[in-house]
Amino acid sequence: MTESKPKILITGSTGLLGRSVVRVFRDAGHQVLPLSYSRSAPGATKLDLTDTNAVKSLLESYKPDAIVHCAAERRPDVAEKDPSAAERLNVEATRTLAQYDGLLVYVSTDYVFPGDAPESGYAEEDPTEPLNLYGKTKELGERETVAGKGKNVVVRVPILYGKAEYNAESAVNILVDVVLNKAGKEKVDMDDWAVRYPTHVDDVAVALLRITDVYLKDTTSPFPKILHYSSSVPYTKLTMCQLFASCLPSKPSLEHLVPIRRGPDLTKGETRRPKDCKLGMKAQGNLGLDLHKIEGEDRFRKWWTERLGQ
Repeated sequence: MTESKPKILITGSTGLLGRSVVRVFRDAGHQVLPLSYSRSAPGATKLDLTDTNAVKSLLESYKPDAIVHCAAERRPDVAEKDPSAAERLNVEATRTLAQYDGLLVYVSTDYVFPGDAPESGYAEEDPTEPLNLYGKTKELGERETVAGKGKNVVVRVPILYGKAEYNAESAVNILVDVVLNKAGKEKVDMDDWAVRYPTHVDDVAVALLRITDVYLKDTTSPFPKILHYSSSVPYTKLTMCQLFASCLPSKPSLEHLVPIRRGPDLTKGETRRPKDCKLGMKAQGNLGLDLHKIEGEDRFRKWWTERLGQ
């Protein structure tokens, strides 16, 4: 008898990460039901995750083996402007999914940490202390996940990039537009203070697949409730811009960029952001996930060199 493939529900399936997750899980032969709301796409089921009754109804009818929860309000500035909306999606919707008797894989963020990471990176069990509302709502979503009904797991990831439908999908990709000065601004402040570890969405999708498969295969072992996946190569937004400029055939000038080598100025209404949230990846332990082997050496530089050099 042929073993049936797991049924996977994927939220945020039309977003930058979600599209990669859908593709990677389907390529692995899993049965996938993609969900979307604000952005429609062929084959995606429209569902408002903040509608508790509608979510419960879908879960009861589809009965997924696992839920990969990619949907989130990921923009710190937007979260600060509409905290109730961010809380409904990042916390309340997660609470509903976490109460389902299955596996919930909750995609979280490095922004749950305060930004004083040691050289080895934050360990999964280190205390969280988010500095802004976005980080706080994702931390609360983590708590809902861990306290949930199923064998759930939190997977923290850093800032993401990859093949985008439009550059504003990613806080990394959008920097290409800034380098080309598409807005025509005379001067643009560019952060050279916060250290980020940009990670490709395809690599994150592979990590999520491996984690999901391992957690579904063994339903009795006391696996970690929190895992990390991240590149280890550091960049600031300014050094990303410098790389992009060097990759572009036109070799655009960066004279319009003004390096900012300080933290956010709260007196000017700037959103608080952590300085360095490097994620360590120790908790995978003996799970056989080999997450650290997914990404090649400085994949960021290689990917953008190929993409922008065309």
